[in-house]
Amino acid sequence: MKKLMILLCCFMSLAACSSCTSKDTPPADVAPVVVEEIKWIDAGDADAESIITRSATENKIILMFFHHNKCKWCKQMANETFKDQAVVRIVNENFIPVFVDVEEHPAMVADFGIEAYPAYWFGKARMGEDGEIDSENSSRAKTQGFFEPEAYIKLLEHAIDTL
Repeated sequence: MKKLMILLCCFMSLAACSSCTSKDTPPADVAPVVVEEIKWIDAGDADAESIITRSATENKIILMFFHHNKCKWCKQMANETFKDQAVVRIVNENFIPVFVDVEEHPAMVADFGIEAYPAYWFGKARMGEDGEIDSENSSRAKTQGFFEPEAYIKLLEHAIDTL
């Protein structure tokens, strides 16, 4: 009888453990969480002409993020706002995002009239009837400062509606 009880306890323990899952393996009925990231183009790798052409042909807005490595608010934008999945989705679907490290590209800071960080420059190239970029009807805007995700989404939506 004692052996039967021990065997029964072992069997029950085995049965209980068979329904356990490893910490590393999610249950089969739960989809894994996919974290998207903004698909930044590094300004050092960017070809201005191809980005402008993409803006016109894909009907997307160029978003340039001017970032300084010692800027607290730049880091907060990069680590919080630009990690927000709604922000990521809107940027990846509607913009050509270009990351500008201002220490590596000081000429761009001057060329785009950037005076404080973080800064954002928005531009949209348009094709003329002749199939060439129409610089007269292209539009631009810029702003600066830290934005919480909800406020940045409103800024992005405004850029989409107005540029």
